[in-house]
Amino acid sequence: MQKRRLDFYERHPKLEMVPYLIIGTLVLVLALSGGLAFANPSAKVYGYALSLVVIDVGMVFIAVLFVIAGRPLWREDHDATYLALALGFSGIPVWGFFEIFCLNGVLFVLFPSICDARPSVGWVAFVWFVAVPAVSILFDLRRYLLDQSRRSAKT
Repeated sequence: MQKRRLDFYERHPKLEMVPYLIIGTLVLVLALSGGLAFANPSAKVYGYALSLVVIDVGMVFIAVLFVIAGRPLWREDHDATYLALALGFSGIPVWGFFEIFCLNGVLFVLFPSICDARPSVGWVAFVWFVAVPAVSILFDLRRYLLDQSRRSAKT
């Protein structure tokens, strides 16, 4: 599986930087959001909201990077891992939107039922974040095992 992905990046040298951009963006977003959340202890709610915005924007950027690398990978090798990761990362901004929406006092008063669903949305986003890439990885494992059994049957 990894050899096939390395071959893909050799065929597409412009996409070779995508994994490094993803890792760099993730580290930068987590460090920046952590710094914003704890920078001003007296403004806890606003620091938290600002860190959520940074996380949401960063996760959207990471999902876009996964799509940029995943589309050609799917076309050539029928490998959906990056596209599944893009779907998984897209659930985080949805949860962040609910969190930011409920931090606003006016919106909380106008739409209390949405904020009552916030814990459930968090769990659904977490399950989405884990389950979608896991299903893709299981399908890849299944395909790998089928290829191995076909190769052993030929010999």
